Order: sequence, then structure tokens, then C-alpha cells
Amino acid sequence: MPLSSGFYNSVNGDRVYDAEQFGALFDGIISDGVFPNVGDHFLVRPGTNEMAIYVGSGKAWLNRRWVENTADEKLSISAAHASLDRIDSIVLSVDNNKAVRAARLEVLTGQASGSPQAPLPTDTPGKKYMVLANIRVLKAARQISPEHVSSRVGYGGSNGTPYIGGPANTIDLAGLQNKLQGEFDTWFKAVRDALTQAGGNTATEVANLKASDTAQNLKIANVESRVGTNESKLVNINSALNNASTLFQIASRGNAGLHNSLFRGGSLGNNVNPYLTSIRNGTFDNMFLGDYFSINGVTWRIVAFDYFYGIGYPKYLRHHVIVLPDQPLYTSRYNDTNNIPTAFTSFEIGRTGLNRAISTAQGAFGTGNVLQPLTKFPTSYNNLSQITGSDWLAHTAGLMTEDMIFGRQAISRHDFQRGDLAIGRFPIFELAKNYIACDSNYWTRDIATTNSSIYVGTDASEYTAAYTSEQGVRPYFAIG
Repeated sequence: MPLSSGFYNSVNGDRVYDAEQFGALFDGIISDGVFPNVGDHFLVRPGTNEMAIYVGSGKAWLNRRWVENTADEKLSISAAHASLDRIDSIVLSVDNNKAVRAARLEVLTGQASGSPQAPLPTDTPGKKYMVLANIRVLKAARQISPEHVSSRVGYGGSNGTPYIGGPANTIDLAGLQNKLQGEFDTWFKAVRDALTQAGGNTATEVANLKASDTAQNLKIANVESRVGTNESKLVNINSALNNASTLFQIASRGNAGLHNSLFRGGSLGNNVNPYLTSIRNGTFDNMFLGDYFSINGVTWRIVAFDYFYGIGYPKYLRHHVIVLPDQPLYTSRYNDTNNIPTAFTSFEIGRTGLNRAISTAQGAFGTGNVLQPLTKFPTSYNNLSQITGSDWLAHTAGLMTEDMIFGRQAISRHDFQRGDLAIGRFPIFELAKNYIACDSNYWTRDIATTNSSIYVGTDASEYTAAYTSEQGVRPYFAIG
């Protein structure tokens, strides 16, 4: 029989419903996907120095079933190939088949290749998949790095998982009321006809029918009230999810980690003061990567949240945003001679070359709002331009290192001793690489040889130049 309906009260067990029928109730209301405002929405991140990843908390609807993860779940990644890369997929699956009836987080191991492709999960009868992330496993790797984890939550298509949207339709209250009233009228007529045909105590039966009629009308009124409330909620949800700003409103309730994961690029005006409270308490309300202040002709763009928080000796524990001018503030020599000095702070750029930039930033944001986080600076070099000593120093302005811009060293010689703090790339350069380059060349903090330093060109490539050459000064500042 093709027609089905429900739910009805069971009489002596003659109406029994299963999970499949319950799940079918939501067809056309919500589609498969991840709830955008529950937990970490299954955020996948690597472990520390291990071939493993962790899947964060979240809630999803898949294959007519709800799935909720309330804490991090660890998944092991198979050993890397000796000479070829591969791409693994982290998936959520729901298997409704009788032998399983469960949801699982799984790793689909890809094929090692010179041009690896992510494995595409194939749905089978009773079992469906959603892709949470793709992991690039480099050849001979012994750990998974953050830059090789690509989240697929929020993306559609066969290799992604969308966020759950609002209902496609609203409830027709008038139609529902007419339907309920019609069913009641039919029932009442059938009972009345049966009483007429059977005879009996008509007065008693009519009194009972009046009581039943009152009860039925109360039920109808109660249903109307509940449906009306739910309709209002569903319309509000649908309206919010169709508004592009909703995602940012939800994310504003998160911490620095969440703000470091979303690029917006909106204007914050020409005054930092309205934002200082939320910066200092670490909530960063209504601030996202790429957002910018326009002050005295300079565009100061947010490139990271709490980049230096919790590091250093002693630990730096003041919440902050890192801002970077879109263009160099001026040009300067790296050093007054082409000879390598004993420490970075002995270079001209480290002694006095940033003073003009500090004055500009303090004039824009206020002297007390330009912070001095801790980072490591080289205190000695050898004749191969390798760093042989370093120390924690507070700094008001900083030239970016290769790590901060590109996430790795390419030219600088840090292989002898890690002399600069290697805590990774500014998040904006991961999400919006176009902000690496600008209209002029600019110095990095790193040196290449005993008589040359490294700068970034207008094509976002790295080059070297003699210490005494003139390049742009584009420093970062911690504001809070």
C-alpha cells in the first residue's frame, strides 16, 4: 500500500511506529547538514606531534537521524607513504541497517599519488556520509600540521557538508484549522447518526456529546496555539539563516579561535575605543579577520586574534588583536652598513628604524593601547648567518618573519637554533593570501646572508637585498 500516515494513538498495540517513520516527519523541514550554532560544528584539528586528528563537538542531521558529538573524538591517521602524498577524508556516517543502527566518525584513507585526490564516500542502501574535512598526508610525514587540514563543513557538493538551513515553507494555520474542524465535523455526524439509529437514552448521550465537543474544541485551540508559536519560530529561523550576517552574529559569541577562522573584511570605522572592552576581555565582539580601521589615511587591518597570548617567559596574558597596515608606512635601510651585527636589536632597523612606525601607531590607537607582547629575537649569529642565540624580548612594533607570512622558512637560516618564535602564520594569510603582497616591497625580520636580508616583493615572492638598500617598512602591532 503506497499511502502512509501518522501518528495515531495505539489501541492494544495496533499502531506501532519506528525510527524511520519518525525521521520522515522532518523531510522538507530540514535537510542533511551540520547545525551552525551547536558546539564546534565538528571542527577537525590535528594532534600534537602525532599521526592523529581530533573531531570537535557538534550536532548534525543525516539520513533521517540526529547525531551529536559532545567532546573531542580522536581518530588515528594511517602511516604516510614513503615518497608520495595522499589525501584522507574525515567523514560522519549514519548506518540505519538493522545490523548496525549507529553513527560513526571515520577516516577514509586516500590513494598515495603524485597528484592525490580526496576519496569520495559513496552512499549505500541504509548508509549515508558527510565529509567533515580533508587531510593532506605528506610523504614520510610523522605528524599532521594545521595547514594541511581543510575543513569541508559549510561547503556543499559531493566533497563537503552544508550547514542546515531554515525550513522551506511556513505552516498554513488557516488550512490546518479547517482540516481539524472538518475531521471533527465528520466524526460528530457519524456518532450522531449512530445514536439516532440505535435509540436509547438520547438526553444522556447528547450531554456526553456536548462534553466531548467542548473537549475537542479545546484540543483544537491548544494545537492552534502551539502551531502558531512554532510557525513564528520557524519563520524567524528561516529569516535569520537567509541573512548573511547571521553567521557572524553566531560567531561573535566565540573566542579567539573562532574569530581566527572567519574572514569578513568589513570596516570598523576610525576609532578603536568602542572595541577595546571586547578585545581586553577576549570576546572580540563583532570583529573578524580582515576587518579594518581607517585612521589618518592608513588602513590598519586585523590579521590575527590573541596571536601572542599564553606564550613567552613569563607568559604574556593580555588579550589583543594584531593589526597590519595594508601598505608600508615608509621606506628604510635594514642596516647602516653591510656587515652583520651581533644581534637583531643591533641592526639599524631594530635600533631606531621602527620608531617612526611606533609613533604612527600610537597616534592612531593611543599610546596605552599599543601593547608590548613577548617574542624571541636573535642575540647572536655565526658566519653562516645562522642564529646561535636568542632571548625573550618585549616589542612594540615587529617586522613579520617568514613564518608569520608564509608559515615556513624558505631563505632564512634558522636550522641551527630557532631564534625567532615559530608559532605559525598570521591567520589572515591562510584565508586571504591576497593581503601578503602590497604595492611596494617590504622588509621581513629574517636575514639571508651576512650582508643581506629578506624582503617580500609586489608579487608575494621572497627576495634578498643588501642591508643598506631601501625597502618598505610594514610592521605589525598588538592592540588591546
